[in-house]
Amino acid sequence: MEVLPPTREEVERLPLPELLHRAQQLGADISFAHDRNEIIEALAGQRRQILARYSEELQKFKLKLEGQSQEIELTKQHYQGTYDRVEQAVTDRFAQLHDQLLRKEVEVRGHLAYLKNSGDEVITDCSSAMDKELSILQDTLVRCQSKNLDVLDIQPASTAITVTVPALSGKCFDFADIPALDLGSLKVTLDLNASSRMMQMEPPNLRGLYQKPELSHPASQNYNVHPPRSYGYDAYGAAGNSYPGQHSVHQHPSNSRLNDNFSPVPGYGAPSLSQQASNDPGIDVLTFPPDPEIEMKQDNAGLTLRLVPNAASEVVGRKANEVFSEGLHVWKVRLDNIQESLLGMVDSRDLSSAGAGDGFFWSPLRRDVHGKRGRASPTLSSIPVAQQGDVLKMTYDAGAGTLRATQNGVDRGLLCTDLRGMLSPCFIFARGEGLTLLQ
Repeated sequence: MEVLPPTREEVERLPLPELLHRAQQLGADISFAHDRNEIIEALAGQRRQILARYSEELQKFKLKLEGQSQEIELTKQHYQGTYDRVEQAVTDRFAQLHDQLLRKEVEVRGHLAYLKNSGDEVITDCSSAMDKELSILQDTLVRCQSKNLDVLDIQPASTAITVTVPALSGKCFDFADIPALDLGSLKVTLDLNASSRMMQMEPPNLRGLYQKPELSHPASQNYNVHPPRSYGYDAYGAAGNSYPGQHSVHQHPSNSRLNDNFSPVPGYGAPSLSQQASNDPGIDVLTFPPDPEIEMKQDNAGLTLRLVPNAASEVVGRKANEVFSEGLHVWKVRLDNIQESLLGMVDSRDLSSAGAGDGFFWSPLRRDVHGKRGRASPTLSSIPVAQQGDVLKMTYDAGAGTLRATQNGVDRGLLCTDLRGMLSPCFIFARGEGLTLLQ
């Protein structure tokens, strides 16, 4: 059985013979010791030599970590620099578009004013010519109907009367419209990944000194696999905190928008799927009517809904049987395979099966909104883009008329305000896409 070095408390309370025996077992130089204090000093001197070598290894490892920290700092500077450049490029591009639109508007309105003036002149000339002819005809008619002897001077025409009068034709003003401006080619991407890198520190060489039991080192901790040590000491042998978990931000291939790829890892306090279900008594259990184009599967995690890939319609909306008009209501969804699909609420009387209908709908991946109900929150665009596997907790406060979202346990704030009526949770699925209601 290996002999452990005594702690400070032990060296003060151990009987002197036992303390002397322990020091001899540990190989401490006690040839000069004559009392307890000298034995303690011998043990402390031995420990200082051990810690001196350990400090050398810690210093070397510190240099490695500082090098890694410098790499992170350089990447951070590059990250901020590229953001500033892209942000300025976006500003400049839309400023150019704005200037082009203003110039075109001035040009079109100027041409429209010119056409209006020309048309006014034509209309005025035609009206004057017609008024003149009508005036001549009216004078002749009055003379013909005279009661005095002037009628003897009027001789009716013996042949056909021909007069030249103006005529107008055409469709008048017309507007040759153009298709809506397509800005789909304007895209912003982010290529940034964070992962764990194992950096190993060897224990100090204690040859010639007391060989302490093998020290654990940082290589034994994989940042997002092993949980923190429960006994309260870090890899260096001192009380402290564990490494943080892994985070990753990368470009989503399907929609070319930024993605926030943070998922809590079970073992660090994150609930498992079964714990994320309706073990929370505040979660509403949603039910749905059968639909031949929507697959419904119930398992321990919850109810999975998926629009079949060969559905007749590209998108199909399906609202829950439950109707909410008062109180607080909560439901959770896991995004199993979502790209174009929408989440939200719809008027329970709306019979539409495709499209947004009379409601409010939000795309957690594209971060756009649809529908005729409610008012989108101004902070909606700041919500990180969701990813497959994310768990969204939707909270509808019928009294306040608000719909709030929590993403992987992080409150993302309000999605919509002024959302009231006889409403039901609703999902609009694209072909082959689906999600799971954690119930």
